[in-house]
Amino acid sequence: MSRPGTITRPTARSRTVTFPIAPDELPRQFVLYRHADVSGVSGIGVVAWGTAYADGKAVTRWRGITSGIDQITVWDHVEDILGVHGHDGATELIYLDTRD
Repeated sequence: MSRPGTITRPTARSRTVTFPIAPDELPRQFVLYRHADVSGVSGIGVVAWGTAYADGKAVTRWRGITSGIDQITVWDHVEDILGVHGHDGATELIYLDTRD
């Protein structure tokens, strides 16, 4: 398993390569979890996957299970995602790592 700041390349002989990036610079994975489907379109549960970057920018990939829409969206700020899709707390952004 890789630790932040290292990459393990699976080869005939596995080796660990260190690269010069601080752990807090690494992107974070998250899901958008919808508790209630206010619009009646996207369903409930995990409706999108995402990646948040250290500068606040983010990318979401909608699952499209009930809507049929499975687009990728780039956001200027993580907060914008919930501003548009949060539906006053009906949708929660949950990070998949334990970083604060």
